[in-house]
Amino acid sequence: MLSRTQPRPPGEPRLPLDAIQNPIIDAYLAALPDGVAPRILASRTAFVADSHAHALQVAEPGLRKAGNSAPGGGSYDRRYSVTDYLQQLDAHVGDPEHVIASPGAGQRAGPRHRYFVSGALGRAFATGIRCVPLS
Repeated sequence: MLSRTQPRPPGEPRLPLDAIQNPIIDAYLAALPDGVAPRILASRTAFVADSHAHALQVAEPGLRKAGNSAPGGGSYDRRYSVTDYLQQLDAHVGDPEHVIASPGAGQRAGPRHRYFVSGALGRAFATGIRCVPLS
């Protein structure tokens, strides 16, 4: 399992997760014995709402909190905008079209990959499905 809060190398706070994780995946696949199926899970942060502006407004407090408690101390600053936090946390937030088109949202996508969306649901949906396969 690859973390969505992967610490960035010093001096590269905006390095995308796939730039860090793809070499790990490549090394794992190269070392995997013949006939053994790979088991890889890479997490990403996503929040989708009906409007892009509403999604950013709702996500901002959590993004700031996550940014200020990032592994490795991060180089986060109160003056950062929501967009700055999205870049540094490699988070995908907005309306459905924006999130689908978000850079990095489809990294390593292909016919052998499955996508799952999970997250907290309101009390009205507490007994609902919490993880939905997208492909």
